[in-house]
Amino acid sequence: MPKTLTIKKSEILGLLCAEGCHCFYTTEYNEFDNRPNRMYWRRRKRRRESLEFGNNDPRLLNHFIKLLEDVYNYKRRATGVKRAMRIVIGKRNVMNDLLSFSDFGSSKWSVSKEVKASGIRIKSAFIRGLYEGDGTHVYYPTRNKKPYIDFHMNNGKGLKEVMEILKSINIKCTLKYSKAEDMYRLIIRGNEDVKRFRRIVKPKFKKILLCRGDRTAM
Repeated sequence: MPKTLTIKKSEILGLLCAEGCHCFYTTEYNEFDNRPNRMYWRRRKRRRESLEFGNNDPRLLNHFIKLLEDVYNYKRRATGVKRAMRIVIGKRNVMNDLLSFSDFGSSKWSVSKEVKASGIRIKSAFIRGLYEGDGTHVYYPTRNKKPYIDFHMNNGKGLKEVMEILKSINIKCTLKYSKAEDMYRLIIRGNEDVKRFRRIVKPKFKKILLCRGDRTAM
């Protein structure tokens, strides 16, 4: 089991921070006790644990599956209905390794100290996973409005750590809180910073187009 933080593992962490959760299930089942003088059925409970990644984009789901196979040699497939697909990670040593960097869930995730202490390629891979997974929007510029990238989440502490990562790679951003929504927005605004984000983070699926006919991100 690889313990070091690689570019691909950093992207997995970003994707799980965006769209992952740490799940616990309790299942009940009947068990037959066939010991002498104890011939009866008894009801037992079992607690199960998993990490789950959910998304509606089949390209991103397949990409996540490929990352798991490349990093952990762990083959998975997406399950569920069309609008609620998920990938379940149940292998204990894979879960333990990922959880050693962060817990996962909309309000539980954080940027690990290993990502913070790494170079630009590890940091950008984490941001790429977060961007691809979270449903961030990129707006086209108009005459009176600059383009911007928007992370809209309820984990203010986690987004503050993301803001530190972005600033460490010279991408300016601001963090705002909406009391009405009880949500935080991390915004990267303006041509220069959006272009730098596109150049450094290199999104694969959510292409960043700055104007009509822009083929730079293709």
